[in-house]
Amino acid sequence: MKKGLLICAIFLLGVSILGCQGDEFDRIQDTRELSETEYTVLNLASTDALGRIIRTGDQENGKYIGMFYHIWHGYHTAGIYNITELLQFDPEALFNIDGTPDSPLEKFHYWGEPLYGYYQSTDPWVITRHIELLTMAGVDYLVYDLTNSVIYTEAINALFEELQKFQNQGFDVPKVAFYTNSGSRVTINRCYDLWYKDGRYADLWFSFDEKPLIIGVSSELTEAERELYFDFFDFRESQWPYGYDKDLENGFPWMDWDYPQTNYSGTMSVSLAQHPGARMSERERSNNGRGFDYSLFQNKSENLNLGTNYQGQWQTVFANPDQVDNVFLTGFNEWIAIKYSDGQSVFFVDTFNEEYSRDIEMVKNGYGDNYYLQTVMNVREFKTTLPNHYQYPLVTIDVADIADPLWGDVVATYRDFAGDAIARSYPNASGSKTYTDNSNRNDITKVQVTHDKKNLYLRVETLDPITAYDGSSLNWMNVLLGTGLSENTFGGFDYIINRHPGTTVTSIEQSTGGYAYEIVGDASFAVEGNIMQIAIPLKTLGLSRSNVHVQIKVADNITHYDDIMDYYVSGDSAPIGRLGYDYGH
Repeated sequence: MKKGLLICAIFLLGVSILGCQGDEFDRIQDTRELSETEYTVLNLASTDALGRIIRTGDQENGKYIGMFYHIWHGYHTAGIYNITELLQFDPEALFNIDGTPDSPLEKFHYWGEPLYGYYQSTDPWVITRHIELLTMAGVDYLVYDLTNSVIYTEAINALFEELQKFQNQGFDVPKVAFYTNSGSRVTINRCYDLWYKDGRYADLWFSFDEKPLIIGVSSELTEAERELYFDFFDFRESQWPYGYDKDLENGFPWMDWDYPQTNYSGTMSVSLAQHPGARMSERERSNNGRGFDYSLFQNKSENLNLGTNYQGQWQTVFANPDQVDNVFLTGFNEWIAIKYSDGQSVFFVDTFNEEYSRDIEMVKNGYGDNYYLQTVMNVREFKTTLPNHYQYPLVTIDVADIADPLWGDVVATYRDFAGDAIARSYPNASGSKTYTDNSNRNDITKVQVTHDKKNLYLRVETLDPITAYDGSSLNWMNVLLGTGLSENTFGGFDYIINRHPGTTVTSIEQSTGGYAYEIVGDASFAVEGNIMQIAIPLKTLGLSRSNVHVQIKVADNITHYDDIMDYYVSGDSAPIGRLGYDYGH
């Protein structure tokens, strides 16, 4: 009898420890020694607007991702001239070889409008979101474009300050390097004097080994400078994308016009579109647009949103897994090019329209966040190992007890930037208007998740005490859940919790298609100080202790809460945009 009871007790203990494992996976104990911020980034997942799956990662494999980043917005902008709008509404002005007030010669034009507007590179509201996007994507370093010998000191310092702030919170933010070309010697000397000589922001210098990376033209340096900089820097040569004059040993490519791309001692360029014809405005006549299909070697405009060019470039990387350990992406936020005239026609060199441009950053309308999430997807594939199925111990939480000590042992802890929910009041790139946004309210900083046989439990922390519910708003401290069990979703999430909170219970609603919901149940919840706790019945979600795989997003005060793109913009969303915290995989 005692032996039978002992066997039964052991069996029940095993069920309690294994939690949601069920019979479909051979689950293992999670022995990874990850910080909360590392755990967060590895456990981000999503489904993009095209249905592509962004998987979680288990551990990083020692490879690197760099991103070409532009810091010139607001420095060269006399006015806002949008090529896409001009093509649609005033093509005569755009192609006027003498220029017009609506499209002047020798002035920078935007190919389209960024999701965050025509921002200045010094706007702290934008910088914060960029850092969050790039950190969550797993980007290791940013390379600032100084190839035209202009040093954007104010923007660089502003970025350093914000990077340092979030690095101090424990996040593995991207570090920094510089790419110089024209006037390389003068530019490197200036960068060395401004930042490196006195060790400013040394914790943010990117290095493959012990020396900070810099890219330039060493032939321009004096002998004394070569001795100094070769000793101080990991000095790589500026490698232009032509098919000749390749420095295979020490070149650092920002783009490659050959396909498959060249391997520069483990470094490979991956770009979204290429301009071997030198003039991107010539479009398909001499360039490879975003929809370029390498299997056919021709442009396919209908594939613009699919990013077939970008994916084709990534495939070269994946075809050489043991030879490529550093991928450099071009690029994040170029957006602008000068309008030139050769006396016969108008032309733009580096960018022209949505198809013939190379920005990953989200755009208003157009491709939306497709390229950002495609980047996250490929970065995961390149630099993380496949996820394991880990054990999730069963934990029963007393939701009414804000100080329940059992949360201290919960592994599934996800961190969000503290200080990303800030107000915006900053001039646009031309100074013609001021962007304002005061939707910041509750700054979400941490989300913890666990479950038992009956409920999924969430604990949400904010930077300051949670504001009181106003009795009518639908966007107060919402929890979005994606179970993967329904085709009816809003941005991949098929349930939303807490649009109709009471005192101790709140609503559970299921999507009937997009942002249309019907109430399907209640969840227990409590709010005290800067803590919100919720217990959601698994049965209501169609889940069980043996199948509790879910993606989670917490959002507050999203202005256009029925538009998933606004989760990149207003209020606070943890995690940002369309991403979700993955639990129970």
